[in-house]
Amino acid sequence: MNIGWKYEEELCTIAENNSSSKDNVSPINTSKGDNVFFEDFKLQNTLRNKDRDMLQYIYSNSNDTQQMIVRNNFRYLGPGKEVEITFLTMVSTLLTNDKRTKTCGKARRWYLPSNITNETLPYNNLPLYQRWKKMHYYDLYMSSLNKCHEIFIPLLFSKYYILARLLLSMKKVEVWDSLADKDSPIVYSSKIKEILQNLNSGLERNKPANFNFSSFMVVRANYVPKQPNLFDCRLMCDPFRYTTTCNKEQN
Repeated sequence: MNIGWKYEEELCTIAENNSSSKDNVSPINTSKGDNVFFEDFKLQNTLRNKDRDMLQYIYSNSNDTQQMIVRNNFRYLGPGKEVEITFLTMVSTLLTNDKRTKTCGKARRWYLPSNITNETLPYNNLPLYQRWKKMHYYDLYMSSLNKCHEIFIPLLFSKYYILARLLLSMKKVEVWDSLADKDSPIVYSSKIKEILQNLNSGLERNKPANFNFSSFMVVRANYVPKQPNLFDCRLMCDPFRYTTTCNKEQN
């Protein structure tokens, strides 16, 4: 990877160690006549070609890791700079487009933008699923829930980013936190529970009534690399998302 990221191989091993064969089993059983509306959404590709090319260049394993990125739009990738939320959303779009294109819109992994579970979205007088529809989140980032095995969401808490990896078959949320020790309590667990409830509300028309995101167990992911400073948390989220599937069957 071409941003000076030195943990990529380690992250691949971590993702493999944190996964099991159950990760590839859908938890949604539609064979028993669940009254669920599963809509195959049409993907809207809003990622500009030049942005896609740049992101693919950044995450290419074949490039020299010592090369410098100089494009002005990526100036916030420089040393000591915060990675803006725009970049995180661009990576979500890139990963979503790639996975859904390869699977005809039935991707098993969803890469959601960090603001999708924010309660302060526009259209506050509408139910959350209607807000998401007006914001085109279903079209941009989702597909049928019965095909989904994992959901990745970068979460912002008090100016600090972590990554939530939802394993649907195991009803578990892995917290990827590049500052916390492996044995420390999960400080933001109550906030994560609120976000899980938002997923229930946002997907209420697209999931079985008895499927409850709020019942998911919140655990800390093992062996997560530590960031070397106090400002790289946003930068860490993208390699986490990008490499957790590197040793799995590609969508």
